[in-house]
Amino acid sequence: MAIGNVQFGGLASGLPSDIVDQLMNAEKVRLTGMQNQRTGYQREQSAISTLKGKLLSMKSAMTAMQDTASFRPHTAASSDTDKMTVTASSEARSGFHSVNVTSLATYQSYVSHAGVSSQTAQLASDGQLSFSYNGTSYGVALAAGDTLSDVAQKINAVNYGNDRSKGVVASVMNDGSSYRLVLTTRDSGTNNGASRIVLDASSSIDFGAEGSWDGSTGGTTGFDETVAGTDAALTVDGIAVTSGSNTVNSAIPGVTLSLKQLGSANITIGNDAASLKSTVQNFIKSYNDVVDYVNTETQKGNSLAQDASMVRGIITQLRREINTPTSDLQPPYGQQTPFATLSQLGIRTDKDTGRLAINDSVFDAAAATRFDDIANLFTNKPESIDAAAFSSAGGKRGLAYRLSDVMGNFTASSGSVLSGKTSSIDSGLRSIDDRIAREQTRLDKVKDNLTKKFANLEKLMSSMNNSTSSLTSAISSLSNK
Repeated sequence: MAIGNVQFGGLASGLPSDIVDQLMNAEKVRLTGMQNQRTGYQREQSAISTLKGKLLSMKSAMTAMQDTASFRPHTAASSDTDKMTVTASSEARSGFHSVNVTSLATYQSYVSHAGVSSQTAQLASDGQLSFSYNGTSYGVALAAGDTLSDVAQKINAVNYGNDRSKGVVASVMNDGSSYRLVLTTRDSGTNNGASRIVLDASSSIDFGAEGSWDGSTGGTTGFDETVAGTDAALTVDGIAVTSGSNTVNSAIPGVTLSLKQLGSANITIGNDAASLKSTVQNFIKSYNDVVDYVNTETQKGNSLAQDASMVRGIITQLRREINTPTSDLQPPYGQQTPFATLSQLGIRTDKDTGRLAINDSVFDAAAATRFDDIANLFTNKPESIDAAAFSSAGGKRGLAYRLSDVMGNFTASSGSVLSGKTSSIDSGLRSIDDRIAREQTRLDKVKDNLTKKFANLEKLMSSMNNSTSSLTSAISSLSNK
């Protein structure tokens, strides 16, 4: 254990009172060097961890850019949003369409013709409600004592499969004088032209003195169809279209129309060049973030200076992939046209800094009309059936795949350059910690020995001084006689 500062109050020897601390400061030179070495290891460890994080962030961006949808954003506008709204996916194509809605899709509803006095009115006997929904028969068992609310809950508990947008919803309404049972479909429109709900007349819902209902329609003892389920009807560029839903996503490929009112509107679909450019700029930013960090930390005196060759090698490999042309997916798998490298899009590497920079006019001209060609540069990948031939012919997949692979090789938790470096630093830290512990033990012993020696010296010198004083006094006494 380390001993604190040692002070001797007025050494008889005349030595400084902090003589032990002065001697120990000289002894600590080696320990200080070890501690400085440990600090260096920690700085390097932190820098490697930060670099790995930046590479993983870029890898994540590259994985997202493997989706062609990233390169095919579209704008979509309706001339009358009260009539309909519109959205466009990556599968859409720019164009202009005229849409006229003549009928909206509705949800089929039935309401019990008669009512009961309260929601807590109870069934007088067991019964059931039988019906078919989209052609499949269902039966709901009812028991004496069930209230009107219980009946609704049992109907709502029917299992229609995993699609929660399908089925029949039951509720209770008050018409001002009595409570009635309401049945409504979860999905609008018809079942291929037929009714979605068909009630079974043999159903029995008996509330005793308050009345009983069956599954007939149009009579006084059953249910009334208050809303007939109908399909939406519209024309798109003069062509008749029907849809079971007011959300129409099949009439125009990649375009979803949300119908709201009857009437006409013009739909305009355009290439969203601004969003496409933003996607590419985000890639450039993530790449430059890595380059800037490497440039800074490999300078003399900084955390990765001694690893400069290794980390600059990472940039070299990334740059190699950036300058490698993406191949066409058609034999003989030659360079694709017109965009096979970033430079053809106006994205070039600064020769001094290594950073990527975009020439706006060149890129904007390409983005104006060549969405698919820009996407191919990043996303080209052969189908599995063609993969072997593609590889043997020397074909190069899209840049997003290649950069992702390179960064995966560098950041893998084992077997990668960075994992190897991290293991080496961890080993160095363990070793230096052991050396520091041994050196501290040695210094503790040295300090203890020095303290004891100078304590003994103090006693000896004090004793000698006392003896000298006594002898001097005795001689003085003899001289006075």
